[in-house]
Amino acid sequence: MAWHKDGDVVRDTDRITVVTKASSVVLSIEAVGVADIGNYTCTAANEFGVDALTMPLVVTGPRSSVALASPANSPSVRRCRHVRGEERNYGTLLLSWNKGGHEIENTDRITVAIKATSAMLTSIPFKWETLATTRPPRVFEFNFPPEVALGDEIIVGCAVKKGTSGPYRIAWQKDSKDVEKDGRLSVFGESKTSAALRITGVRPEDVGNYTCVAKNSFGSDSFTAQLVIHVPPKLQSTGFPSEISVGDDTAAVCLVTKGSPGPFTIAWHKDGEEVRNSHRIAVSVKASSAVLNIQEISVEDVGNYSCTATNRFGTGSLTLTLLVTAPPKVGELSFPSDVALGDEVIVTCVVKKGSQGPYQITWQKDAKEVTKDAGGRVSVSTPSKSSATLRIASLRAEDVGNYTCTAKNRFGSDSVTASLVVHATPKLQSAGFPSDLSLGDDTIATCVVKKGSPGPFKMAWRKDGDELKDTDRVSVVSHVNSIALRVEAPKLGRFDFPADVALGDEIVETCVVKKGSVGPYRIALLKDGKLIEGSDRVSVSSASKSSVLLRIGSLKPEDVGNYTCTASNQYGSDSVTATLVVNGNNPSASQH
Repeated sequence: MAWHKDGDVVRDTDRITVVTKASSVVLSIEAVGVADIGNYTCTAANEFGVDALTMPLVVTGPRSSVALASPANSPSVRRCRHVRGEERNYGTLLLSWNKGGHEIENTDRITVAIKATSAMLTSIPFKWETLATTRPPRVFEFNFPPEVALGDEIIVGCAVKKGTSGPYRIAWQKDSKDVEKDGRLSVFGESKTSAALRITGVRPEDVGNYTCVAKNSFGSDSFTAQLVIHVPPKLQSTGFPSEISVGDDTAAVCLVTKGSPGPFTIAWHKDGEEVRNSHRIAVSVKASSAVLNIQEISVEDVGNYSCTATNRFGTGSLTLTLLVTAPPKVGELSFPSDVALGDEVIVTCVVKKGSQGPYQITWQKDAKEVTKDAGGRVSVSTPSKSSATLRIASLRAEDVGNYTCTAKNRFGSDSVTASLVVHATPKLQSAGFPSDLSLGDDTIATCVVKKGSPGPFKMAWRKDGDELKDTDRVSVVSHVNSIALRVEAPKLGRFDFPADVALGDEIVETCVVKKGSVGPYRIALLKDGKLIEGSDRVSVSSASKSSVLLRIGSLKPEDVGNYTCTASNQYGSDSVTATLVVNGNNPSASQH
């Protein structure tokens, strides 16, 4: 790369500096004069070709150069002469002498003589310091390119205006901090009156306010310009606290980071719907931020909250998840309504949003945990951290039942139960009648619908084709999925005492329920209508499920009386009474 003026290569001089970098070349000219007027061309060449950019340097009339000359024999006389290029014609010139910004007029000590291209100042006595410029420097305004994208290279120059006294100290600052001379952000091309700022590979963090500061012995001046990158907004947020309980208050802040040019349109959304202000929820939007406040959090507030910001270059967004420190909530659970034997059944149990994991999710059937069987026909899998899937291949009748999904976290648990029903005709099972029934015995039989047959059911007992109805000896008891047939109440066997009992004898008698009566039984012994309480001489013990044993040791007169044995089941009761007589006849036992 190189600079040319009117076709000739520009070389460094005491006023002109050319600084070449890898992808740029900077031309600095101090104290521009008529000799500098011309066409300047910047050329760049590589192995594939050449490109060039030409720009003219023109000095306008008000910025015409002037030269001060002092006659050798008169230090009190100064001549102001216009320096004119032969190829330029500036027309009529207005020359004047000024001091402190005001035009000098003739006095008794000072004489000003104006000619076409010169102005003479005579002062008696005269001191050169009178004309010296004793002012702080003035910095030219500068700006960054209007459209800057990430990765671009930027070069901006800072120069001190002519007319102030050097030497100068020129520095660059970003957000009030000095820019180093080396690195991706660097200061280069420094001369007595200028310094350039170079940013290679622009990044978002380069956005900010850049200031050029120039100082001399009399003060300082500065100018600041803002670097803006033309990109969609970039967002950052404080996020929701990790542990929030129902009833708490919370807030989240969404902020557009530096580097995204405004103005912005910012909004909060929950699960895709824009959040509106309510009695509990408030959204406060400012130029580059939006604050979401939620009071008295409820389970309904749980979900994904997205903050979006839009400028003329696009939209940026971020998403936050609001969870509460509460037990998990299991979603609804159901099996298909038209399941038949041999079908495959797959049901997934899912923990609802808002419950904090990790979760322990299990399946139970009829209160027993479901585990993978040997053939893999029944299995439980976990497709995600918040779900568990039950799979039953080739459905069987024994698979019918109540299935429960339970989810636990460190705050508690929740469960949901669903019934698996097979669509098929009812299947029955029964205990049947006892094989050794005798005439006069009682009996019962129960008919039950197997699991897997969907109700409701209409059930009945039939004898030789005719439906059985309730009578004084037969009863039919129906339930949701069963029907019981009962014949008669329990019957007691013989119960009496020996006829030749004497004082001091020991008596042992047994009360037995007849075979065929349906248990379980409640059997009791009473004397003269009162329940017999055991003692060291009198005892009542259970001989079997259908009998009790009465023992009286060393018979006494107070043992004489009426003894009653009673037996009952769910269908009725029976009793038998015997009289105990000492040294006399024993009356026959009476039946009830």
